Amino acid sequence: MIREKKTKREESGGAAFLTVVLLSVGIIFLSSLVGYIENRFGIKRLENIIYLILIVAAYILIRKYLTEYRYSFFDDELIVEKILGKKITQVAIIKTREITYFGKLADTDWNDKEMHVDYCDVRKRNAYCIKYLHEGAVFALTMNPSEELIMHMQKALETRDFDELDEEKLIK
Repeated sequence: MIREKKTKREESGGAAFLTVVLLSVGIIFLSSLVGYIENRFGIKRLENIIYLILIVAAYILIRKYLTEYRYSFFDDELIVEKILGKKITQVAIIKTREITYFGKLADTDWNDKEMHVDYCDVRKRNAYCIKYLHEGAVFALTMNPSEELIMHMQKALETRDFDELDEEKLIK
């Protein structure tokens, strides 16, 4: 059994600091611009634009930096969950016999028009893709597993086609 969490916070560092600085400069610039327009042209209630932009920016930052993904692999089954605060949302339960492709995101064929795509990638540079069949539909899930999880998944995919033999059939 393997269980791991992936989050953008692990990768943020300088990028998160730069995002906060740029957001602060943008808010200061936007408030100055709105103040100038309100005073110059006599338009009132223009500051609502700033509030709307702050709400959108906060939503994007929460989705990007506070969302975690948990991958659990045991009994030939991969469970992917999205964690935001204390809320845990199940994204997918994938059995190894349902998987049709597991590999690098860059090597994935995206030509199937009927495919449903769930994005769970944290860093696209190192993302993997799993294509699987579930209830007759083709799904694709992108994720950033550790090397250990990749190894266990590949081993499970290699051995999934071997059926267990009955002891009586083996003796005969």
